[in-house]
Amino acid sequence: MESNPLEQQNRESQKNLEDLKKEIGKVFDAGKEEIKIRIDKFIKGIDAYERAGMMINKEEFINNLHTAEDIEDKELFIEKMIEATKPLLSFKINNPRAFEEAQRNLILSKGENIKLSKLLYTDMRGHDNEVFIHLAEASELIKNEGLSVFKKEIIEGLEELAKIVKTNENILRISAISWIVAKNPILLEKLGFTIDGEISKEEKAMNFENEERLVARAHISREDFLKRYSSPETNYQQS
Repeated sequence: MESNPLEQQNRESQKNLEDLKKEIGKVFDAGKEEIKIRIDKFIKGIDAYERAGMMINKEEFINNLHTAEDIEDKELFIEKMIEATKPLLSFKINNPRAFEEAQRNLILSKGENIKLSKLLYTDMRGHDNEVFIHLAEASELIKNEGLSVFKKEIIEGLEELAKIVKTNENILRISAISWIVAKNPILLEKLGFTIDGEISKEEKAMNFENEERLVARAHISREDFLKRYSSPETNYQQS
């Protein structure tokens, strides 16, 4: 028996609310500095959601967030943050595709990130001889545009990364560390990557402390990556 669309939306709404409460509670437990960082992140990102179509009183939104910043009681803090971010939650529920696109635009435009495609990005921060690829949120894109578009964006992103790898001889390894690797190892293998397995508890605690899903690592060598993703037109020997 198919579920009623309204009932399904209500369940999703409740789940989103519970997830948000849990996340806000973790932010409170992390201390004042983390609270300030998260609130600043909300404020800096609001323009992206407005461009995506969210209707909001920006001044009221910002004032409500700053009011929550000084609250000392955890439950009251969670309640105030839920109230302050209600426009975002409503936009996510009622316009999931636009919300996801705004999220992608935010992360792809972040200063240290290098956009490779609509979905894929990398950064060059302090990784000796290794570059990491990251996948932006894509569940709504897959739902609305299909797996073929998703795969096309992945391939285009890897081909764009190949241009960067070719011009930087220090890069010897391309890696991915994510819950996606753990959940979809066959996808990574089809892309030419070797699955290294689940990361250690210590590494997860350090770099993925808020991720409840399994996180795994995969890699591909420079040579194999360029053979697969570097087009003949752009292949050349560095002088």
